[in-house]
Amino acid sequence: MKHYLTVNEAATFIGCGRTSIYYLIKTKKISAVRVLVIVKEGCKPRPRWKILSSSVREYRTNHDITPIKIAETSGYHPETLRRLAREHQIKADKKGARWAIDRRSVRKHK
Repeated sequence: MKHYLTVNEAATFIGCGRTSIYYLIKTKKISAVRVLVIVKEGCKPRPRWKILSSSVREYRTNHDITPIKIAETSGYHPETLRRLAREHQIKADKKGARWAIDRRSVRKHK
């Protein structure tokens, strides 16, 4: 049986905001299904996202929202990680001013 998370639960699990979760859904980096949910009895059903928990777990394993978290375990300075991401030497996504860096690519870069 598949287990699903709400957007808020996924954001808490990964350690980012809801907007970042919507971006990950849009870019298909995590799997989600749009469903109709009755919020209050007697009201119209409203669309909500159900996010597959295994895809969130996999994303969290391979990505970190901030270079600071990766710097703690990799030995690189956070600014070095940002520079490597800008130069496309490691896999990373930029949403606004924030980077989501692929841990595997940092390990391979060493």
